[in-house]
Amino acid sequence: MNRNLLWALIVVAVAFAGFWLLRGGTAMFSPPKIPTLLKCSAADCGNEFTAQLPVRFKDYPVKCPKCGQLSAFILQHCWKCDATYALDRKHPLQACPKCGSTLPQN
Repeated sequence: MNRNLLWALIVVAVAFAGFWLLRGGTAMFSPPKIPTLLKCSAADCGNEFTAQLPVRFKDYPVKCPKCGQLSAFILQHCWKCDATYALDRKHPLQACPKCGSTLPQN
């Protein structure tokens, strides 16, 4: 009888795990998403938009919803003239594209 009870418990546990996974149970282990301001760095686009990205997201560039290119980075503002530019950490800008002032390097 103990053997049958053990098999019944295993079947119930597997069924519960399958139901939990199908109902999105793994979502509780994914990082929370926050709204992030992005700007497309494509020369003919320059779209500024908000996207829901995970907290420690580092897989840039993001696909721009306007032009469809993988060219969107975090939106930054110039400290001097408040112009916006896309912050590409792999290829950072040295100077503001509008006023030419030196940009801080991280």
